[in-house]
Amino acid sequence: MLYLKLGPVAIKTKLGWTLMGKTYRNNTKFDKNHFMNATSMFVNYMCISDLWKLDSLGIADPVETKTKLELQEETLNHFQKTISVDFSGQYEVALPWVLDNKLLSSNKKLAENRLESTKRKLIAMGKFEEYQDVLDLWLSEKIIEEVNDNKENFVHYLPHRPVIKENSTSKIRPVFDASARTKGSPSLNDSQEKGPNFIEVIPTILNRFRKYKIGVI
Repeated sequence: MLYLKLGPVAIKTKLGWTLMGKTYRNNTKFDKNHFMNATSMFVNYMCISDLWKLDSLGIADPVETKTKLELQEETLNHFQKTISVDFSGQYEVALPWVLDNKLLSSNKKLAENRLESTKRKLIAMGKFEEYQDVLDLWLSEKIIEEVNDNKENFVHYLPHRPVIKENSTSKIRPVFDASARTKGSPSLNDSQEKGPNFIEVIPTILNRFRKYKIGVI
């Protein structure tokens, strides 16, 4: 235990050094009034792990009406039933829909507006050709493919934007926005099973690295 001059005490715990105790109030007078809004939580009768769950913040996913185990089992069964190999030897799997895909809008107008905005931005930055080169490379490697404007099949357009990292080997790359939506319609992300919530395991993982010499994820 170390006593600090400013008031708090440093105590070495199994998880490392921890500060606790009171701090001395500064006697300096201020002409202005200062206000602070404090929110307290009563956790005596609450599971501590619930504090970092999204539903405790009032933003629970309405899809999560089933237990997590049920959702994970259903998603796993979905992948096992729908996985297949196409004519080129690549694996394919159906998207794990949780909402009817007919609820999705085409997003065509939204995607076109975003494209024009992105184009103007890239031209102003002098990176339009570099951005186009990445898309051409993806096309040659069959990561993406050209599609016809076939109105017989359902179509959903995803807008994209550039991510620029000068220090990276890929200095510029497109990122598609699956959270884009039009008014009154869900996004592609809203319509898909999201999988397990890894936020809950973050404290456990961090504690492993603090408690032991080697942390295993």
